[in-house]
Amino acid sequence: MTYTKEEQIQAIYDLKVGYTLGHADIAMLKSMARQLLAGMEQEPVGEVVLGEYDDSGCHPDARVVCIAADGQVDWENFKDGTRLYAAPPAPVSVPDAVELDDDFDSAFEHGKAVGWNNYRAAMLQGAEPVSQPYTLRDEYCVMPLKLTAENGAKGALSGEFHVTNRIVCQSCAGEGCEDCNDEGGWDAEIPVSWDTIKRIHEAAVEACSLPATPQQEAE
Repeated sequence: MTYTKEEQIQAIYDLKVGYTLGHADIAMLKSMARQLLAGMEQEPVGEVVLGEYDDSGCHPDARVVCIAADGQVDWENFKDGTRLYAAPPAPVSVPDAVELDDDFDSAFEHGKAVGWNNYRAAMLQGAEPVSQPYTLRDEYCVMPLKLTAENGAKGALSGEFHVTNRIVCQSCAGEGCEDCNDEGGWDAEIPVSWDTIKRIHEAAVEACSLPATPQQEAE
């Protein structure tokens, strides 16, 4: 997938303070820099010649002179009425997706690959024409509807949450003894199960989701 110069400029304009640049961002910035440098080095193809003023202060003999490679006027290769256009900038290619292997050393590496592929998918989706842009409210962020291993959530969240349970000493029924150091029991950190984490997320998505935008009827 490729982007025009205008789409590249808009993507760079939308970058916010504190945003960490990814490989796709860096590639886009390099492409824009190359285009700017190429534009500075391009040779002119034509020159405006105003000529003399007339009594009304106008230039009746004003014209555009074609400049050949050697800097001289050359009309032989142009027909009367030929229009000259600036060449469009070279398009930017969307980077390839990162393969998800089972050999990742950590959930962090897995999450990086998932994030890269999600960013690539957003670039592809952003290149498609839309009827009306949608702006997300500041207090909201884009999240998956469901937490799965495929989108990196399981590797990142499994084992991250715990609940504290009080275990009563069976020897003293919580009264305090030598077995429990007179504390009556122990506090145990029990990890929240993956199924419970998924249910909490799904409930939060349902409770906090934005209402659907009303569709405008076609005239």
